[in-house]
Amino acid sequence: MPNQVRTVRVLMFVAAGLTLVMTLAFFAAVGVTAAAIGAALWFALPGVLSLLLALRVPNGGTGLRRGIIALEIFYILLSLARVGEGDPRGVLNLILPIVILVLLFRPEAKAYFGGKAPATGSYF
Repeated sequence: MPNQVRTVRVLMFVAAGLTLVMTLAFFAAVGVTAAAIGAALWFALPGVLSLLLALRVPNGGTGLRRGIIALEIFYILLSLARVGEGDPRGVLNLILPIVILVLLFRPEAKAYFGGKAPATGSYF
């Protein structure tokens, strides 16, 4: 697995972990109610997808790469929506998906996900 792909995987795990922490903080702030659980499920969905896709990175594949790209574009759109609402944290939330997208479009990552690079048995 090329270093760029390994970094993408680690950053996706970081995104999933941050989503978990933010979901727990949300429950601590508003309490556990039916409405809060519904909101938290919607909030946590991208983090769960990030975790699931990150776990599949060692298998490679163009479909996986496209899925990661779609997820990161979704993250960017969410961040831009926060900026549009006047939340300055939206700008900081743009950093991680942009870095992941830049790494995914590197030639080594394209070759890895396209099946043209030899896959190693290492998961980390």
